[in-house]
Amino acid sequence: MKSNRSSLTRACHHVKHGDLNRELQRQIADSFIYVSDSRQSDQQGGGLIASRRITKGTKFVDLCSKYVVGKTPASLLTDRGDVIKSGSDYFDLKKGMTQFINEAREGKKPNVRFKKDYELNKITWRVIRDIEAEDEVLVVYNQSASLYK
Repeated sequence: MKSNRSSLTRACHHVKHGDLNRELQRQIADSFIYVSDSRQSDQQGGGLIASRRITKGTKFVDLCSKYVVGKTPASLLTDRGDVIKSGSDYFDLKKGMTQFINEAREGKKPNVRFKKDYELNKITWRVIRDIEAEDEVLVVYNQSASLYK
């Protein structure tokens, strides 16, 4: 059973660590665990599971995501989930937690939806149904780019 909670807070080394950012990173570290075992659905990689119960409506900010103006470099256009295109621009997810959210497939229902937040220049997620501890965090990619309610 392989899991890593600390990588979710350490992966984002370029974020300035003000009080708000520290609190947001603590919220993430206290809520999710990255795993690469049978608790998640990507057989060739890893995913996020909840380390505690998270209620519908809770919002998270992926501090490591970064809005980039300009054409997406070909080196980032892979199926690994490193980029979310936004018109002619993109969000770089290489170091953020969003890249570890697996897609809801095979009858599984999503429990988060993400949003392109242009005020913060970050990706945010909203929990759209309660997530119990040990549940996998799942999204439907083609619906997530729209605004969540």
